[in-house]
Amino acid sequence: MATPLLQLTLAVEPDRQRLMRFILEAVEALGGNSFRAANEIQGPLGELAQLRQDREVASPTIHLELADHRLQLRWADTIRSLVDLPATPDSDTISALATRLKQATEAVDPELLRQRNAEITQELEAAKERAAQELDKLERDLSDKHAELQDTLRQAETDDLTGLLNRGAFEKRLEESVRRSHRQEEPLALILLDLDHFKEVNDTYGHQYGDRYLGRMALAMTDAVREDVDLCCRVGGDEFSIIAFADTATTEGMATRVLEAMDGQISIGLASLHPDESGDSLVKRADSALYASKNAGRGRITNAEHTTPPASTADNG
Repeated sequence: MATPLLQLTLAVEPDRQRLMRFILEAVEALGGNSFRAANEIQGPLGELAQLRQDREVASPTIHLELADHRLQLRWADTIRSLVDLPATPDSDTISALATRLKQATEAVDPELLRQRNAEITQELEAAKERAAQELDKLERDLSDKHAELQDTLRQAETDDLTGLLNRGAFEKRLEESVRRSHRQEEPLALILLDLDHFKEVNDTYGHQYGDRYLGRMALAMTDAVREDVDLCCRVGGDEFSIIAFADTATTEGMATRVLEAMDGQISIGLASLHPDESGDSLVKRADSALYASKNAGRGRITNAEHTTPPASTADNG
């Protein structure tokens, strides 16, 4: 049984010249006499040249084979002996030669180049598809991680009972809002709200009723403001705040709606941010306005922009 060493399609005359070069390379690698081989292969190569001229086969495929210790050419049903070798080569030598000739053939054979290019293109498309799938998975994982992080941050900033922002989040968001207001010259106001006599409500009706009352307050606040614009916070037991990105008139409207929703049972103080004012100063002025509402009998709104109420030590209840 013959061992294949080379396969080459003779499409143009240079292919026949390359075949001769490959044959001589094989003879030398297998220990044959290359000078004698150069003469022996002229006959088969001449037949191939005539075959192309007669157009019997448009582009014949030629096989170089090793049969025991003889090199031969085969095409279609034709076999032509080329040269006898001094001995049958060992398998490693044959394998190395076949690999070398195959690589050399692929570098010059148009059909093999086309096939190899098609294979490479297919491999690249498959690699691109795998990369796209991996990138898509990474993006999904990143999105999931981001969502988890956002959820963790929301939980850390949220008051468990009311669902509003907690005191820590209020302090952080207020400072951010003050900087933004100064930078973009946008209006900003702070509303501070206290439930009137909340301690008595808890003592009279119990803590469960008190919790529901706090929940009602949270709902009244979120209904009074603009969703995803203004920020509602619970800053203490019965103390609340609204960071409003609005002018004084709009802020007063928010405060009025909360007061009405709670049947007038809350005290409110509000202040609008002044140019170059700090967050601490804004809180102090809104807090003074809140105490003014308490001192005036509770259940009302005091606007620090309309009056300058004195600081007071009124009861927080």
